[in-house]
Amino acid sequence: MEMVANFDAIRRTLDAQREFAQSLSLRDWRFPNDNPDVPQQEHTPSWPEANSLKSATMEAARTLGRVASELRYAQREVGWDYLGPKELSNITRILKKVLASMLWMESLVQVSRRIPRLASEMEGIYREEEQQKWCWALEQRRRPTEQLIQAMKEGLEHSMHILRLGRARAVPQSDIEANRVHASSHLEEMIERFLQGRQDPLKTWLSCTDINQSSEVPTVMESSLISTARRILDLVKYADSKVDDCTMNKKRLVLPTWKQMKKWFWTSLSREDQELDYYQYSRRSGTVKIYLGDVLQTSTDPEHLLPQSTWERIGDNFRRGFNFFGSPESVFGFRVAVATMAVSLVAFLRNSQHFYIEQRLIWGSIMIAISMAPTVGSAMYGQSMRVLGTFIGMVMSYINWYIVDQQQAGVLVFVGITMFLSHYPLIRFPTHSVPPIVEMVTVMLIVGYALQVKKVGVIFSESNGQAYHDLYILSPYRLATVVGGIGVAFLFTYFPSAATVKNCFRRDLASLLYLLAHYYRSVYTTNSLLVNGLAGDHSDNKSLGRVLEEARTRVLAKEIVLLQAMEQHSWFVHWEPTIGGKFPRDAYNKLAEHARNVLQFSATLIEIADSFHLAGQMSSQPWVEDIRRLVTSLDLKSHEVTSLLMTLSGAIKTGNPLPLYFKAPKIRLPTELLAAAAPDASILSAENSSEPAFSAIASMDITMMALQDDLSQLLSGTKHLVGELNLLTDIVPSKELPADVDSILAREKRD
Repeated sequence: MEMVANFDAIRRTLDAQREFAQSLSLRDWRFPNDNPDVPQQEHTPSWPEANSLKSATMEAARTLGRVASELRYAQREVGWDYLGPKELSNITRILKKVLASMLWMESLVQVSRRIPRLASEMEGIYREEEQQKWCWALEQRRRPTEQLIQAMKEGLEHSMHILRLGRARAVPQSDIEANRVHASSHLEEMIERFLQGRQDPLKTWLSCTDINQSSEVPTVMESSLISTARRILDLVKYADSKVDDCTMNKKRLVLPTWKQMKKWFWTSLSREDQELDYYQYSRRSGTVKIYLGDVLQTSTDPEHLLPQSTWERIGDNFRRGFNFFGSPESVFGFRVAVATMAVSLVAFLRNSQHFYIEQRLIWGSIMIAISMAPTVGSAMYGQSMRVLGTFIGMVMSYINWYIVDQQQAGVLVFVGITMFLSHYPLIRFPTHSVPPIVEMVTVMLIVGYALQVKKVGVIFSESNGQAYHDLYILSPYRLATVVGGIGVAFLFTYFPSAATVKNCFRRDLASLLYLLAHYYRSVYTTNSLLVNGLAGDHSDNKSLGRVLEEARTRVLAKEIVLLQAMEQHSWFVHWEPTIGGKFPRDAYNKLAEHARNVLQFSATLIEIADSFHLAGQMSSQPWVEDIRRLVTSLDLKSHEVTSLLMTLSGAIKTGNPLPLYFKAPKIRLPTELLAAAAPDASILSAENSSEPAFSAIASMDITMMALQDDLSQLLSGTKHLVGELNLLTDIVPSKELPADVDSILAREKRD
């Protein structure tokens, strides 16, 4: 079950977080690059703990994506189990919050790698004595951090056991009741002890150094750990509540709700790619086009005004038919039909019909229909895998038939062993399922036909019009028809025009940046609502905060699918023949990576605001007003960032150059804004280092520092791809320009 795999991935991520926290005190934060001509990456020391944390967190995100992908099917099933659709949805919602908290820690990895470089750009100096104090502060927190992480792992194990996920241990009922009380209270006690124990080391550390990005790292790390612990505590309490309401007492008949049945009916008539596990699906079925219409409400038609009369409404609905037949799916379906009929047409002609049936050309027609894909790269991959599977099946057919001297009992035994062995790669590598499936089909087709001939004879076997061939002839014959069908499919993949993976990569990257602009803006709207207390009751489905959260979650799910799609596009590019200049794969991968970082940092800001909101409800300190002034100051810059992302999306989608002298907005750090908006803000002092607001500001400070860096990298990378508007060279042919045009333009810019 994917939910069990997600629990295991969370445990591994917690172990990686512990190792990462231990490595912070041993890392040298002084940036050693004194040569500006040498790339800074070559001087950055390796950090295996950080790499392990990133890999573990991404694995937790992938397993949670598979949970969300399978949840919609679990909600529609009829079963006999403890947990129903409502319970599974609630558990998944809590797991998403746990992942958001862990992404907070993973974003700290991204920030920590950049601190030396960004600090050197801001003329920050890491002195030897500051390094020693840094190590001392982190060493003081090593033991409490390990204890808290261990308590979180115990809470996860307790939740799995209570919810009966995975293999349950045989534990007496009395021990279960005692452990229920102990699990939640122990985790609460560890959180409170961790909060109390961090005050003195932090105050001592901050009183000896300036408040900068390096001094904020321990605060942010501990805040993310506390947030993760509180989310896991919510999971433990929810699991205990299912025992209290007798849900886990016995299994029951689980039926889908009427709401889920209606939702299933309508989604069966529409696209359902919001929670798609793209990574696994695309390897089986080729490139999938991701649509944005189900998460955006901006589907305006610039060529048509809104219909006003009845006839206009009828005509508007009539136009949808043209859109349907002109859609990329319809064009692809027509292409597949033409390719299939190019071979199947032989079966409808009187003089060639007998040849088509006798020589089994239908195998080629079937292979054409199932091996074509919307893009060249995915089609080449699928066609190559089918040829490989057929070849392996041919070899295994020889082994199964001739190694036992064609004895039926021995053949059946060897066929069974072949099927058993073929399921190993099918289960071990589910994303590469095509070769083992085709291999098993080929073995059953060839060996099964040979057994049929031995049983009923050649005359009855030829009664369907197909000529008899011995197995040593039929096996390569099968391979030949498959290769012939693949060849026709390859021809029609390129003819009359080719839809390349490169074009899909560019289109999906533009869509990702477009959605990212909406998501980034929604982050600041949500933060403002939370901080100002306008979000409403979160338990009310109609409250503004809850509605905005659901909409933001839909956008986030679509962006995760787009990120998976671009990862697969980058992989499929290797299978696609390059005609002309090379595809800038590395440049697109870097842009996708920077966009993923912006998305992650934006999600981190939501988690920071949410944790501050929970802490602010329990206190009335003056720093609450300081944070509100800070969010108000940040709101204006969010418009500039949104405009930047929209502009980059349009430039990548159309290929048009960026505006002249277009620059990324300068995002001032929260500490700078708060100092300017509230010079007397006491929260910036070391005495308040244990306050939730201090952690919130420190977390926002280093997160937005890295966010600014990624936005600048996005802009420079896009300029490298599409160029920058040049009013002179864009309208004057290059051969008519003087030789010293570059120096003239450089002098003109200086003037």
